[in-house]
Amino acid sequence: MEAQGDLLADYFALKHLHMPVAMRQQRYAGSLPLYEEVLADFLADPASVANLPRDWGRSLLHMKRLAKGRVQSE
Repeated sequence: MEAQGDLLADYFALKHLHMPVAMRQQRYAGSLPLYEEVLADFLADPASVANLPRDWGRSLLHMKRLAKGRVQSE
């Protein structure tokens, strides 16, 4: 799994399963507040384009605006 997937999986194992033994990075088993801080923007709005990698996030946002007719031609 990629690093971002591992991060979310470890957060889920801590927060919802209460099984730190299931974590990939077990050295952070007592660090739920750290996970919540790191994932704060994602947890607040998981569907936000801002949570995607910059290249893809910006491209998708631009395409979305184009589809809505918000982007002015240069």
